Amino acid sequence: MTKARLLDAVNVLEATLARSARLGNEGLDDHRRDAIQIRRMLATQNVEIARLGDEAFDKPEQLAEFRTLFARMRSATAFHQALWPVVSIDLEHPDYLASLESTREANKHFIAWVRRMLT
Repeated sequence: MTKARLLDAVNVLEATLARSARLGNEGLDDHRRDAIQIRRMLATQNVEIARLGDEAFDKPEQLAEFRTLFARMRSATAFHQALWPVVSIDLEHPDYLASLESTREANKHFIAWVRRMLT
């Protein structure tokens, strides 16, 4: 049951990340409040994923891998958000784009790993 809930939580995370990406495509100037709300939602979702992951993986090596990949994803996100507060985002700035790409890769890698382990 916990594994199914973790998979559901990861699906919600992915959908929220997709919603965030769409804001950039729509032009962030009119959606900065939405971007702040999405960042809050992501933080809340990550708390749930951390809790469920600790319950879902009973093999020590899987739990260790989960925690490592989750920490990388959270670290990439935290670093990106610290460098680029919503009010400072410049969708065309090369440094922003590089930071965003790094964060997206960490997210994709984590999500794919969880799905492989649970399905």
